[in-house]
Amino acid sequence: MKTFEETLQRIKNDFRNYLKKIDSLTHMGEDVGDVVILLIESLNKEYKDVPGFIPFKGKLIRTTRVIKDIKNHPSLKEKYKIIYNHTAVLMVANFESFLSNLFKTIIDNFPDKINWPDKKIGVDLSLLKYSSPSVGDLVVKSLRGVVNFQDWQSILRFLKDYLDIDIEEVLSELEKEKVILYQSIRHIIIHRSGMIDAGFLKQIRNTRFYDNYKNGEGAEIEFDEESYGAAKNLFNKIVNSIVDALIKKRSD
Repeated sequence: MKTFEETLQRIKNDFRNYLKKIDSLTHMGEDVGDVVILLIESLNKEYKDVPGFIPFKGKLIRTTRVIKDIKNHPSLKEKYKIIYNHTAVLMVANFESFLSNLFKTIIDNFPDKINWPDKKIGVDLSLLKYSSPSVGDLVVKSLRGVVNFQDWQSILRFLKDYLDIDIEEVLSELEKEKVILYQSIRHIIIHRSGMIDAGFLKQIRNTRFYDNYKNGEGAEIEFDEESYGAAKNLFNKIVNSIVDALIKKRSD
């Protein structure tokens, strides 16, 4: 059986591996471009000494430059806009899965590490109808109305109440507000096709980002390459902070 620390590292690696898959979506055009560039460079080498080829060499070089910057080509900008919007959905969902898997795994393998509250919970027996869920599965699903991994404040309460850790001190106020923004963006992309509405504005009303969007009701949200990179770094930082805090807590 793996140690507590090894188990946490595995769960963290699962999170990171899925992030790499999300990354691959944002590089899809570039990957295709790299293949085309190799073919062009191969043609260049093969025909460089053929009479009459020199006039075409300049065209090939210019074409190669365009392909290298394919992501910014006007005909693809709208497509990449859709891709980046959906990376927000996938990234927030990946973080939610990390928390759910973390909780279930600790319950099933290290129940003594849980700060169990002195209260009863109900179990939906229909969960047993078609499968044999673990205790962790049953507890996590039974707490869905109490613990919401799509809500930042609920996540912080969960970490304190059940895992007895506090990660707020390692995050700036800006970073905390960014998590709320990303979770809100995920919600409107899924439920409102990315259109800013009153519900979105209400979710971010206590963040510094409210002023950026308060007059944008009815407009489409934009989650671009820069936003994606910032979100990826932030969620990586939070996951690392949670794992580090758990390891430190249990080794004290």
